[in-house]
Amino acid sequence: MPGLDGLRRQHPDVPIFSVCSDQVEIGRVQGRQLKTLLPSGGNVLYVHGPHNAAAARERYRGTTEVLAGSGIELTVLDAQWSEESAASAVRGWMRLKSSDAMCIDVVAAQDDSMARGARQAICGIPELAARVGEIRFLGIDGVPEVGQRLVKDGELTATVVMPSNSGAALDVLARWIHSGALPLVTLELRAWSFPAEADLARLAVSSRRSA
Repeated sequence: MPGLDGLRRQHPDVPIFSVCSDQVEIGRVQGRQLKTLLPSGGNVLYVHGPHNAAAARERYRGTTEVLAGSGIELTVLDAQWSEESAASAVRGWMRLKSSDAMCIDVVAAQDDSMARGARQAICGIPELAARVGEIRFLGIDGVPEVGQRLVKDGELTATVVMPSNSGAALDVLARWIHSGALPLVTLELRAWSFPAEADLARLAVSSRRSA
């Protein structure tokens, strides 16, 4: 984070640091999930968060980086980090003539709430409701009581787990209190797939891509 180095020099005995998640890597994890689920390529509805949010842009960058040359095509829908906005985006897309020619293989959303909203919308669209069990749904956040539970309950196929920034920060402070050793300026937390990427292979689908 800009400015932290200067603050550390001014206050050398104070544990000034930042804790963050690598949003590009989070996108890469979701990209790898998509490649595992669609080894032969396919069609993905990609529910993008607000474009003025750096996290949304960076997640998209990581995903598209991994998918380059994979034969997986993204149709990007814009939403606002909520179930309602994602559901509205899906319903709006279905009203477009261009949606008639596309058979959805996977819905990948930039957070779990938008993935759930997209699924709810698809369940309410007669043309898609009968196929909802065949479509894979991916989210991001992976909070145990929300995203991971949705995976266990079968509403989502997978999520990307983002560890708690506040919990990690408290751990760093506790170590500083006990040892007096200043932490690194930036602690970047690792995200991972839930379930594990290798376990998603059994859920791979053959693309129903329209000609």
